[in-house]
Amino acid sequence: MQTTAIIHFFDHRFDPLTELAGVPLVHRAMLTGQRAGIYRFYLLGEMQPSAEESLRQDHRIKSRWTWLTDFTELTHVHGPLFVYGTSVLMHAKALQKCLENTQENCALYSKGQFLGLILTKFDNVPFSKILSNLQELESYATTLPNKELEGFGCILAKTIPKAEKILLHSYASSLDGIVDVWFNRPVGRLITLPLIRAKVNPNTVTIVSGIIGLIAAGFFLSQGYWLTILAALLLQFSAVVDCMDGDIARLQFRESQLGRWLDIAGDNVVHVFLFSALMWREYCRAANNIPLILGGLLVIGTIIAFALVIYSQTKLLKYAQQGQVSTALAKLHDWIDRMTSRDFTVLLILGAVWGDLLWFLWLAAIGTQVFWISLCFYILMIFRKVKI
Repeated sequence: MQTTAIIHFFDHRFDPLTELAGVPLVHRAMLTGQRAGIYRFYLLGEMQPSAEESLRQDHRIKSRWTWLTDFTELTHVHGPLFVYGTSVLMHAKALQKCLENTQENCALYSKGQFLGLILTKFDNVPFSKILSNLQELESYATTLPNKELEGFGCILAKTIPKAEKILLHSYASSLDGIVDVWFNRPVGRLITLPLIRAKVNPNTVTIVSGIIGLIAAGFFLSQGYWLTILAALLLQFSAVVDCMDGDIARLQFRESQLGRWLDIAGDNVVHVFLFSALMWREYCRAANNIPLILGGLLVIGTIIAFALVIYSQTKLLKYAQQGQVSTALAKLHDWIDRMTSRDFTVLLILGAVWGDLLWFLWLAAIGTQVFWISLCFYILMIFRKVKI
């Protein structure tokens, strides 16, 4: 079902080209709708050449759009019509779910805040009146049934910096580990917004995170107590930075396959160098070859797991795009994200303070084998569902 949207400029507190987290408000409204499945937009407000030029230059906007100059154009609309303003902030997935499950005209709310109208039937809808100003729109909304948005949605706060913080903290993943939730993301978000304002590319942040991780791995080769602690703290900082690239990409609608591959490949390169450094460090301290065996198993297991993840992201993804195993593949990726959290960095800090990391090699070597074997069985189970 094709959904159309009218984006109005009734909130005169902010110009439609005011940037929020590096994205102009009118762009953000359209990109959110586009990701929710809206295929065409009508812009309602004073026609601005600067806004028009800005929209045409934004390669992220793929949907059709035009200025609404004549309400009779709406007679050609088929399917749901969503009316909202540039001052409304929402998550695309929440809006998509709401649009798909709405069968009648209603007013959309989030925690008591009016977000807009969802219209599925246009008989007797006085467009020329309700689309004249915000007061008329809100007045008409009171005559319709209320529908609550299942997810994040709000009206733009009084100031842009406050709105940016609200939007940033609205992105939380149930797949984050304990350390991500309570430390990595809160610390990283102190730096995220300044980086966005400085126009830093999320892929650059990913690369910086990897470089910090490699430097940490190098410090682990040292036999010194304090250098080992420094290495563990650097690795923790690398994990903090690694949380920031995703937040920047989501806030700016800049997620990409390149970014995802950089993240996956960067993490695994760091892990291979890190585990190799730990293996050599403990081998130099031990009187036997056990660290070499454990480290070898750990590195080989990491490489095998990386290869399996690549397979799931390529071969199985093609089947999912053909309409097969899409749900199973989504569950697999969620499982991978849960199993590959960055919580182990805390164990390295504890081991560095204790002065012994051989026990970490034991845990990691066993855990990695269990992970890649389980991942292999999981992929085989999905592959059995594919119709060749």
